[in-house]
Amino acid sequence: LGPDPGIANNKAAASFEGNPGLSATFVVSGLATGPARATRIVGVVQNSAGEPIPGARAVLRGSDREAVTGADGRFVIRDVPPGGHRVGILGSAANDPTQGIFYPDIDFAVEAVSGADNELGQVVVLPFLDMAGAKLAGGDEDVILEMKGVPGFAVKIFANSVILPDGSRGEVLMSSSQVKFDKVPMPPPQGSTPLVVGTLQPAGIRFDPPAQVIYPN
Repeated sequence: LGPDPGIANNKAAASFEGNPGLSATFVVSGLATGPARATRIVGVVQNSAGEPIPGARAVLRGSDREAVTGADGRFVIRDVPPGGHRVGILGSAANDPTQGIFYPDIDFAVEAVSGADNELGQVVVLPFLDMAGAKLAGGDEDVILEMKGVPGFAVKIFANSVILPDGSRGEVLMSSSQVKFDKVPMPPPQGSTPLVVGTLQPAGIRFDPPAQVIYPN
């Protein structure tokens, strides 16, 4: 990188000898390093209506470091060791059952540069969860979760197929909720967003045999 910090202030290009087309070009942001004790991870959490979410927790996985979002949805995790981390955004901490408002938890990978304010790279947008349509899955009967607002979409979870985050099999209350097409919380795989976007919650659940996803034609 060049000597100056800045957002998208450097450019990198990759090609090969005999390339008949254009090179792959990327913009790169530069961060100035500083004392390790000044390393922070910062971000902003909003809902899919573009409103800040106060009271959500941002936790540095594998440590006791965390922060809570303020009225503006912003959080700052201080005294972060430089290097690679997983940051959990726990929207569930800001749930308001009296108003029927529920949010998911989601993790981000962050490479913390020493002495810098390390942004997550985007505003974290958490969708509203449809807990009214949630069902207990993992028991002795198959369960079908439909998605409110998307007729024909369903997730079929087979009996006794739920594997909990600790590796054991059991029952868990699960929901299938629509995510706005332009409010996906993180970049979609291979840069393409499917026509139907949703989230199956809670996070960290696996299925054996796999769950069956049915898309409307």
